[in-house]
This record gives sequence, structure tokens and C-alpha cells, in this order.
Amino acid sequence: SAAVEVTSEGAGADYLRGRGVPVELAQACGVRYSARWYGRPGLLFQVSDQVGELVAVSGRLIDGRNPKAQTAGQKSAGLFTTPGALSGAVCAIVEGQFDALALAACGLPAVALLGTTAPAWLVRAVSSKFVLLASDADKAGDECADRLAGEISTPRVLRLRPRGAKDWADKLVDLGVDRLAYTLRGVAADPLRSVEGADSPTCDDIRAAAALE
Repeated sequence: SAAVEVTSEGAGADYLRGRGVPVELAQACGVRYSARWYGRPGLLFQVSDQVGELVAVSGRLIDGRNPKAQTAGQKSAGLFTTPGALSGAVCAIVEGQFDALALAACGLPAVALLGTTAPAWLVRAVSSKFVLLASDADKAGDECADRLAGEISTPRVLRLRPRGAKDWADKLVDLGVDRLAYTLRGVAADPLRSVEGADSPTCDDIRAAAALE
């Protein structure tokens, strides 16, 4: 199906704004819009492998009907990635695309697993980073975070669990960008210093900030 860049007007932009996501951020992440993705209107998210090659396209259908998503390609081989998530020093790992957009809107680069299973290459890709395990606040999300914490060979791993909402996408809808960014100020500002600098926020400070309503 033909896809076009998300513009500031139209069904795609309206849906993004309804989820609290700045349209400019979605554009920077390469999100596209199709009026007929599997015959229905949807937002399309690139799923890329470790070298940035497209391996799948994950479509979020926005007409309010089920199923809500349709994917083409090998989704399990890649991730949806926000700018700087794999090239910078800090990376948050979430389940869904809108969770990644929610954290990225607050200055925290994130990748989305598009589920609870990570591609094998992700553990190596984040082994030198400060990793924030930001999967959903439910049994599957906690199990995902525990599993990744046991696999990632870096001491700089922190569970970033949303409070009062199932996931970070819902948290963004509840609070809006400004308030959510404020609750994440300790981690979004400079999470590396939270473990390296004695005069910086501690991991407990970050947990407290993430838990604020």
C-alpha cells in the first residue's frame, strides 16, 4: 500500500495528537501514513535490524476496529527505533511503538520490541550503554524486564516501570508531554551521571521521579 510522510494535518496527525505524540517527533522517527494498509487507514512504523536495514513494517490501524495492528515482514528480526537510541549512551527498551514515542518525546531515546521478545542482537547492541528496562507494568512486562536484566552484561541496568498506567503510552495520554517529562527529569536529563556522579541523582531518585503521578 502506498505510504506518505505524516503531515501536520489529516487522520494520521489527528491520531498522533490524540495519543499525545508530537507530529514532528513521529516524522523524525520515519513514521508514515497509509490510507489503505491491509485495506484500512494506519500509521506505519519501520522495523530495522542491527545495521539499520528494514526488515518489517508494523502498522497501527487507526479506524477504531480490530485488529488494531497488521505487520508485514519479519518483525522478530528488528526493532522500532527512535533517534539516538542505538547510537547514544542511553537506551530505554519498551514493548510498543507508542511507548517508545512517549519516552522519546521526553528526551529519552527508546527502542520498541513490538512485543516482549528481543532480537538476539539487541543484548550486544546495548552492552556498553545505560539501559532502562521500560516494559509494561504487568506480568508479561515484568517477566520481559527480568529476562533482559539477566542477559545484558552491564551493571548499568535499571527497571523503569510506569506507575498508575499499563505502559508509557498510556502515561503520556494521562499526563501530557510536559508533566511526563517532569516526572522523568532525573533519567532524561543525564542518566549516566546518576550512577557515575556523586553529586547527581541516584537510581532511587530516578525511580521516585518515574513513579510520580
